[in-house]
Amino acid sequence: TRQKGVALKPIDEKKRQRVLQRARQAMADVEASIQTEKSREDYLDFMTKFAAVENAYKIMLLNYLRDRGQQESFEDLRVESPQVQAVLKYYGISLSDSDRNNIFNGRQAKGKRKARGLRNSLAHRPNPDALNELDSKKSQLFASMDAFRASIVKEVQ
Repeated sequence: TRQKGVALKPIDEKKRQRVLQRARQAMADVEASIQTEKSREDYLDFMTKFAAVENAYKIMLLNYLRDRGQQESFEDLRVESPQVQAVLKYYGISLSDSDRNNIFNGRQAKGKRKARGLRNSLAHRPNPDALNELDSKKSQLFASMDAFRASIVKEVQ
């Protein structure tokens, strides 16, 4: 395999074993972080609710962009926090700033994450810190996602 024009030498066995051991430990750490029934339930409930909300938003975003002459595919859409307010306004969806931020702001430091930031962390590397943060914010984040869902449902004839 070539990377940036440099041929890679075969990996020595000692280094290979160290890396594979770390990879095995990473898998075990993820599995261990979701050992309890409560952590599995919270994880699944949160990931499912966020996926539903994100997909609903992306349907609106896709059509918003198409109405503006941009041809995007659903798979290539990215949620960008500054754009969310304009998309929601376009469709007459009223959502408080707090709820909008709780759902769609994506990059925060540990301990200060909103739904999107927690989803990113939990999707890529479930860990006790993120699960504890979810536990402490679950009611607030779920309330915001429920408000978003309700704001769409009430507009559908």
